[in-house]
Formats: sequence, C-alpha cells, structure tokens
Amino acid sequence: MDSTREIVKSVSRIWRIYNRQEPLFHAAMRLDMSYRCRCLLGKGFMVYALFKKDIGRIYEEVKCTLNDGELASIVRSTEDLYPDEQDRNAFISGLLAGQEDLCESYETLLSHLDPESAAAVICSGHLEKLTELARNLADYNQRLSKQEPQVQASVA
Repeated sequence: MDSTREIVKSVSRIWRIYNRQEPLFHAAMRLDMSYRCRCLLGKGFMVYALFKKDIGRIYEEVKCTLNDGELASIVRSTEDLYPDEQDRNAFISGLLAGQEDLCESYETLLSHLDPESAAAVICSGHLEKLTELARNLADYNQRLSKQEPQVQASVA
C-alpha cells in the first residue's frame, strides 16, 4: 500500500512538471531561434504530449478511486512566469532545469515500480528519451551562451 501511495505521488509530480513545461516549450518555439533549435523544441513538445498521456494511463491503473483525485484536476498555476522573450538563453535554461527535474522524478518513480512491469518498461523508455532531449538542450544552451556575448559585443 505504501508503495502504491508513493507511485501515485511520483506520477502526480511528473504530471505537474509536464503541465509546467509544455507551455514553456510552446512559447520557446515562437522565439527567433535557429531551425535546429525549433526542431528540437518541436520534438520536445510532441514528446511531452505523448508521454503525458502514458503517465495519465499509469496513474489510472494505480490510483485509489476513493482517495486519489483525477489528474485533470491538477492545473498549472496562473502565476507561472515566463522568461523575457528576448532572452533565448533564459528560455532554454528554464526548459533544461525542468527537464532535469522531470528525469529525477522518473528515476524516483522507477525506484517504486516492479522492474518487470509494463509501467516500468514504459517509464524507462520515457526516461531514455527525456535524457537525450535534456542532453540536446544542454548542448544547444552551451552553444547559445557562447554566441550571445559575441552578438552583444558586435552591437555595442
């Protein structure tokens, strides 16, 4: 019973992170970024949408109908602040921080799941793809932070 409770808590945390990150990916795609970055952000947005559905299914399987509410009732705070649209580096850094938080949450969830279960296999696949996305975001963010000072120096 305690394990089920921890699984429900972990899945709810992952759901909240998806709800927080999805609009940030969407907003970042509207920024003036390179084609490669837009493709990366679009891939991230689609991965989030698909993986969020899988997490919803896992939650439905393990929740206690008497005690646990619906995931749809977990809404994003209206106080969420988005970085300045002119600061592309802040957007990518925010996405990267959320991505790392999401990967940690998946690792926590996996520690509570039976390694042979279908949910564990699904979550392991998610974690693999999310880690790859985090690595790509980190690489892009590093390149972007190296370019930003050069652009500002040439303008000044």
